[in-house]
Amino acid sequence: MNAHPARRESRFAIAILTALALILYGLSDKARTFTFSDAEGYYMYLPALTMYGFDKIPLKTKEQFSIVEITGRYYDKYPAGVALLQLPFYLAALGFTAIVQHEPVDGYSPPFQHAVLLASLFYVMCGLYLLYRYFRKYYAIPIVVLGLACIFFGTNLLYYTFKEPGTAHAYSFFIWTVLLVIAPRIYQSPSWKYFILTGLTIGLLTWIRPTNILGVLLILGWDMTSLKTRWSFIRKHLLKYAFLPLPFIVFSIIQLGLWRHMAGESIFFSYSAEPGFIYWKSPKILQVLFHVHNGLFLYAPVLLVAVGGLIYGVYQKQKNFILILLILSLATYAFGSWWVWWFGGAYGHRCYVDYLPLFLMPLLYSLHTAYQCPKRIWAWSLTLMCIFCIYYSIGMTHAYHYPWEGPNFGWPEYRAIVKRVVFRGLLP
Repeated sequence: MNAHPARRESRFAIAILTALALILYGLSDKARTFTFSDAEGYYMYLPALTMYGFDKIPLKTKEQFSIVEITGRYYDKYPAGVALLQLPFYLAALGFTAIVQHEPVDGYSPPFQHAVLLASLFYVMCGLYLLYRYFRKYYAIPIVVLGLACIFFGTNLLYYTFKEPGTAHAYSFFIWTVLLVIAPRIYQSPSWKYFILTGLTIGLLTWIRPTNILGVLLILGWDMTSLKTRWSFIRKHLLKYAFLPLPFIVFSIIQLGLWRHMAGESIFFSYSAEPGFIYWKSPKILQVLFHVHNGLFLYAPVLLVAVGGLIYGVYQKQKNFILILLILSLATYAFGSWWVWWFGGAYGHRCYVDYLPLFLMPLLYSLHTAYQCPKRIWAWSLTLMCIFCIYYSIGMTHAYHYPWEGPNFGWPEYRAIVKRVVFRGLLP
């Protein structure tokens, strides 16, 4: 008996994404250490809590982590949400090294590095699959596939999936996707199940990166037709809404306990030693979007197609587009207000990786609108533009080496790299 067409389609999608993950794993640098710098901060909870403690952990980037004099322990300013998601892969590496005994059971040997890479690949591929399943209900398969290709290959999501898999961005991308898929369910079928799942998702999302608290707006505003009807819905399900912040509170208590254990005192803002949001009165919006130092659209120009679709969708009063515009605008304001608005040591503006699931909706709307146009030139032109952006992004990802920022990297250096990437093999 033949399988249902939808099941065959899902199995085919899973097979393609699994093959993609295996290809990227095969192309990855097996000798590379993925737990360094920020990535080590997210990861160090695992070896510290299972092997060494925070006082004897053999850190690889010690200059980035200070020992607290009172406790004698290393202080880790990064939250532990990423470590929680990495935990199953870490335990698999722990079991593998204990049984095979070809590599040290130290939390940092190659099997543990591979575990970090595999975790990133797994969560990103799951995110892409969930996005495919979600948007397949609204758009044709070719449009969804092209849109997902643009998001993965045409942005720095590719880079943070398999070149720097230990950072928080791939994990945030996955959890934002889960939130995008689950949050509408509380309005379509307001059962306790979906409220519990939504609460856990937003709690974990903010435990990975606190700025992801903007996900609350997605929960409160999704599919809203008016404030009056939404308020009426909230009052009707007030007890369920009261549950939503509980996972966030539980995760916060755990994190505060960990910071108190490390520092010997209560820590409520782990980045207090840094200047913080010093540009909040005059945020560096244009720099965040267009500066040669990691400007969003310079390193992911395909997102201009999404922005065009977002603006047109707002004009056409497409559902949820104003909400997406609000969330992305607030995120951009936050990034532009931060003291290091370019978020250094990065390929492209890495903070937007988290929000790529939100960019996908207007991107698909742009593609759908072009393909619905009677003049096929619009569809072909936009498709060719997307393909070129993917080609450009893959080339730039391959060409990147730290750091593309600072006084030694400006517009002349950027233009030279772009010229080499775009005309690879055609120029002497």
